[in-house]
Formats: sequence, C-alpha cells, structure tokens
Amino acid sequence: RIIQEKGLTKSHLGTLSLASAANGDVTAWCILAVVIAIAQSGTFAGAIYTILFTILFLLVMFYVVRPFLNIIGNIYKNKEVMTKNIVAFMLLILIICAYTTEILGVHALFGSFLAGVIMPANPKFRKIMTEKVEDVSLSVFLPLFFVSTGLKTHIGLISTPHQWMTCLAFIALAVVSKVIGTAIPARITGESWKDSWSLGALMNTRGLMELIVLTIGLEMKILPDVIFVMLVLMTLVTTVMTGPLLNFIDFCFEKKVKTEEKEKIQVKIPSKFHLLLSFGRASSGSILLNVANQVFSKGRKPLSLTALHLTVGTEINPIYMENFEEDSFKPLKEEAQALNLEVETCFDVTNDVGKKITDMVNDSGYDFLLVGAGISMSKLPEDIEASRYKDMYYEKYFSKIGASESWFYPGDLLKDKTHHFISEANASVGIFVNRNFEQATKVIVILDKPEDVFLLEYASNLIQSNEATVCIHEMNAEIRENRISERRLGEFLIFNNNISVVSKSQLSIKILSESDFMLVSYNTWVRISEEEKDALQLMPSTLIINQKSRK
Repeated sequence: RIIQEKGLTKSHLGTLSLASAANGDVTAWCILAVVIAIAQSGTFAGAIYTILFTILFLLVMFYVVRPFLNIIGNIYKNKEVMTKNIVAFMLLILIICAYTTEILGVHALFGSFLAGVIMPANPKFRKIMTEKVEDVSLSVFLPLFFVSTGLKTHIGLISTPHQWMTCLAFIALAVVSKVIGTAIPARITGESWKDSWSLGALMNTRGLMELIVLTIGLEMKILPDVIFVMLVLMTLVTTVMTGPLLNFIDFCFEKKVKTEEKEKIQVKIPSKFHLLLSFGRASSGSILLNVANQVFSKGRKPLSLTALHLTVGTEINPIYMENFEEDSFKPLKEEAQALNLEVETCFDVTNDVGKKITDMVNDSGYDFLLVGAGISMSKLPEDIEASRYKDMYYEKYFSKIGASESWFYPGDLLKDKTHHFISEANASVGIFVNRNFEQATKVIVILDKPEDVFLLEYASNLIQSNEATVCIHEMNAEIRENRISERRLGEFLIFNNNISVVSKSQLSIKILSESDFMLVSYNTWVRISEEEKDALQLMPSTLIINQKSRK
C-alpha cells in the first residue's frame, strides 16, 4: 500500500522492494514452521519427525496438488464458467491445508499461507478468487485480527525505565538491522544511494507478518506478555515511520533528483505540440482521442499524444492493476489504430486525481491538457442521477453536518475538477462536453471578448481536418473595435472558405441546434452557462478552452 501511495508500483524500486519483501515473507514462514515444530516438541531432535512430515506435505502440495489446481485455473479463468462449486473446492483446499499443518504441529496459519502459494498461477483465475474473498477478509476478518492483537497488548506492562530502555533497544536494533542490512547490499549490487536507502526504509516495514508471528508466539507461551508488548510497539513504530523516512530520503536527494528531472524535461522536442489526454471511463478515452485528432492534428506543430488513465483508490489490490490498465486503454488503442495515431499510454493509481494530473502537466512540460467534462454536464442517465443525488441530498443535508464526502458520496469520482485544472495547470486546458460526438463538420465559434479570437486557430485546424463549415457568433461589438482581434478575424475570413458570421448579443438556438461542434473560451463559458441556460440545452458537443502560455 505504501508503494502504491508513493506512486512506485511500476518503478524499479517498487518492483525490487516487493520482490524482496515477498522472498523475506516466504523465508520467515519457513523459519517460523521450524521454530513452532521445535517449540511443540521441546527439542530439535523431537521436532525432526514434524519437520520431515512437513517437508513431505510440501512436496505433495507442490508436485501433486498444485499442477492439478493449475489445470483447474486454466479452465475456470472467467466469471462465465466460474461456479460456486469451484469456489467451495478452493476454500476446502484452504481448510485442509490449515488443518493438516495444525495436526503436524506447525500451525494452521502456515497451512493457510501454503494454500495461497499453491493456488492456480493463472492471473485471471486469481483475480476472480480474490474478488470472491478479499472484500470480506479485509473488511471483517483483518480488522478483527487487529482488534484482537490490540486487546492482548497491555502497554501498562512496560512500567519501569529499564523496560522502556529495552523496548527502545528493540526498536533501534530492528531499524538498524533492516535499513542498514538492506541498503549496504543494495548499494554493493549497483543500486544508487537513494534507491538503496529507500529500499532499506521499505523493508523496515513489518506490518501484518510481524503481528502474526508475535500472536503465535504469545499463544504458544514462547513470548512473555511484556516482551510481546515491546515487540508489538516495535512493529507499529517501524511500520509507521516508513512514510516519513521515505520523505526524508527524498528530501536529502531532492536537489539531485530535481536537476535530473529538469534535464529530462529539456530533452523534449520543442518542435512538437505535446498534448496530455486524461480520461476516466474507458469509453471516453476513444472519444477524447477522436476529438484530439480532429482539433489538433492539423496544427502548426506535429502532434505528440499521451493518454493518461488514473484509477482512484490506493487500496486497490495490485493483482487488479494490470487488468484495469488493459481494459481501460483497450477502446483508446483500437481507436488509435483506426486513426493511424501513435499514442503513449500512462496508467497510475492515486487518491488525488486532480493533483496527479496537474503535477504531470507541469512537471513534464505539456502544451495542452484535454479532459472530459464533469458529470454535471453529462447527459448519461446514471450521471444525471448522481448529480441529482449530490444536489438534493449530500449538499443539502450531509455536508451541513460536516460529513466526509467519502461516507455518503464518491467524491473524487464525481467531483468537478475543472476549476482545479484551470488554476493549477501551467498549460492550456480543454474541457470536452460530449453530446454524441462523431465528427466536427458544422462548427460554431463563440466570440464574446477580443481575447477569444485565439479560438480561430482551432477552427482553422477543423477546417483542414474535416473541411468543416464554421459559423462565427459575435456576441460583443468590442471584438470589431479592438484592432488586434479585428485583424485576426479579418485574416481568418480571407484565408478560409465556408465561413459565416452572426452578430448577436444572445446565443442563437437555431444555430446551436444545427451545429455538431462548438468552440468557446472558458471565461465566456462561465458567463453564458449562467445567462444562456435555455439556449445551451440544445448545444452540440463542445470544447471549452482556457488558453495559457507555458511559463
């Protein structure tokens, strides 16, 4: 979870730390099995039979049961054929493994761990099984385990200065052994100092595995109560300190990292128009790509496209992420192939979508950010219902009592981030309102202020892309009175055909209903969305643009 929240999931550091932690856990489980066997028997010699039978059990599970389960996994790898009998059979395997290791004198938890290891390797099957059991296990059983551990932890047992010093010694030894013991070998094997220290900080996280070991030790009377409390505190401290420790490491290496990032940004080809396309629903990705192709492909600079999809919620199981990425980008990649476009894709998991997008725009030097409009502008039935709920219930009742959005309202999924993009992004921003968009052939351009004439460049692109007809709707005489805007408008009319001009202070319902695409500046949109609500009921698909020069 820490790796996900830090955005390290696909990084070299994230992959290496997860692999190291997994190997560490497997080793710990094996050592734990031996320790329990010895503790149950009283001596190492008495534990030999237990260890031998456990090894025999492992061989049977890995070389007999696991190949059979792999066959089942390859057959039942989609929800259509997955039956309750298969789920019940897998749970039966879990129970048998746990019961067998308990009989052997190892511990039921070791058998449960083994059952997870021998599950079919097919990722689709694992994903389905995880969906079946994870919600209940994480929402019910895991909290109960933490509550149970907390009830057994009587901090008052550490009552003397000597005991507190012992507890601090445990914590210091635990931190030094993990951080130093990981960082030095990592550096020797070729990792940078930053990655080496970060790997040490991540490996210092003990979390659930440590608590399980301590609970077993307490139940088997191996650990005295006071030592159990000390080690639980050590587990909590070393886990909680991971985030701050990673931040401290980043701070220490910040100057060097910023210099490297700056150099990377300068490497970008300035002769290209870099556009970041960010979408939520998989279906909207292909639509936004189509819009980007029609509006920007005939611009003065060659178009460089990057498509970004963010999944909300860092608590998402890593097993799902690859599937989410594949499913989310599938329609967009098909559309890109049909349009013969090269698109770079980027996928990430975050709890703050707005900040993640604007940080990417600002740090990577994009010229334009294209996003879909919020649900408040959507005409999809489910979005209309969600907006109605937000207006009628959440904002009227729950928000007044200070209730968190995450309690009664899926905040970050439905929140309108338009203002955040406009204010925080150091690039031009386009917000697309979809009204069954297919092709921009009848375009209306709304000009309300002299500064709105920048829209004419986008209209020119559409004329070249689609041979579109363009209607310029002048809502203010000030446009003709301004020398610069008058000149740019005159040049546009001279060098383009199929252009008509309408001078009217209010939007024409007839023209809106006959158009299939509208271009409007953000400031003008803010005004007309309040003053021209009736006319905008018939508006076509619309691109709202806030023009901004790169700093």
